[in-house]
Amino acid sequence: MGILLSWSNRAESAATNLAVDSEAPGLGLRAVLTPQISDLWRSDGWGAGTINLRVDLGSAQGLNLVALAAPRDGLLPSPGATVQLTADASVLDGAAALDTGLQDLGAAMAGFGLWTWVSSSAVTARYLRLQFTGIGEAYLQLGRLWVGPALITTRQASYGFSIGANDPGSTTRSGISGVRDIQRGRPYRSLAFAADTLTTAEASQIEQAALTVGTTGQVFAARLHSDAARTGCFGVFTRSPTLTRTSHLLWRADFAIEEDL
Repeated sequence: MGILLSWSNRAESAATNLAVDSEAPGLGLRAVLTPQISDLWRSDGWGAGTINLRVDLGSAQGLNLVALAAPRDGLLPSPGATVQLTADASVLDGAAALDTGLQDLGAAMAGFGLWTWVSSSAVTARYLRLQFTGIGEAYLQLGRLWVGPALITTRQASYGFSIGANDPGSTTRSGISGVRDIQRGRPYRSLAFAADTLTTAEASQIEQAALTVGTTGQVFAARLHSDAARTGCFGVFTRSPTLTRTSHLLWRADFAIEEDL
């Protein structure tokens, strides 16, 4: 039930190689490595077939998180469309390190366009395969792929967390006619929560995350690691986490995150 925080995406490493069975012209797979989820990879058809997305990290590494995102205003997979994640330390398309079985991709993405695999214990793998099986959709599209280690805290977020949304649009009313002019924006979520019972080791990792990404580098953060697709998002810290020592053994950290779209 702890907080999840990942600030290193191994899929973006120079040693990593990505490959996919199908892609539409002009909508290649490199789009899933940009922070903007609106940058899309799209398959060239899907239907009821399967599409394999393969990741070669270049060497076996410890992983706690694999996350996928698709724009909420795009074509999301229908409930019943599935994804299966397998991983292996040494064999392409192997499953010795991990096999999630079939996961309902459509149901997971119905809320905020996210699907996640999270493990409290790191899985060591070099090769990963995400196999997508459709139920008749015209195509599959994804805007973000994240593969990496993650901090999962022992204790959950403290009471008092907040969930909100910001609208970057504008509205003005004519002083003569009274007609309102609206420039619609795309509302994005803002998350704020705190951890009051961090260990010294956990606090040290959060300090490292703050020093690594600041307020411009992307992170994946979730208030509940066990429900990361609903309580988490890709985004940036609106302010870097502040660590406060509350006792000899415990620390407090405050998190404030704006969602990326």
